[in-house]
Amino acid sequence: PKFSTSRTVDTYGAVWHLTFHSLPSFDQEFSRDKSLPILFIGTLASLLLCALAFMQARSRRQALIIADHAAEQLLAQQKFALHIQQTPLAVIEWNEHLRVTTWNPAAEKIFGYTAEEAIGSPIACMFPENARDDRTNEVLAMGRDAWKMIGRTPSYIVAVRPLRKGAITDFEVTQEMIRLLLK
Repeated sequence: PKFSTSRTVDTYGAVWHLTFHSLPSFDQEFSRDKSLPILFIGTLASLLLCALAFMQARSRRQALIIADHAAEQLLAQQKFALHIQQTPLAVIEWNEHLRVTTWNPAAEKIFGYTAEEAIGSPIACMFPENARDDRTNEVLAMGRDAWKMIGRTPSYIVAVRPLRKGAITDFEVTQEMIRLLLK
């Protein structure tokens, strides 16, 4: 044979004797002019395969990281949704058109509207205004008339938003209580 090589390899306690010989048909067709381009193409193909294997391993790692991140986000969203549903505080969200998009059970208890009634409604409709005299508790105006009075009345006339069933809640006092509890 034109090409022949032998090696001895000691691997994990076993000794291997390796011998490689070229086939007679290869010896007849081999020319040095053809060997360099074949070697170059083989080397290039090996490098490309290594690069593809590396890219696939990297993209798999990235996909696993993205999947873990998505799972964490989903869990966080589920926890947040549970907090919204179980909090004793009213949670109301609205969109850019000022229409209610979220109305939790506490909002139902506090304001008297069910979620079905509130969601999709303009936020202003949930809280009709009235203006009353602080000295006499007499209601002086309601609705648009009360709205027009805001900022144009003496300090003893206050615009108030009664709840659905007419109960009046002082949210400024509630806010102050929450602030004191959080300190």
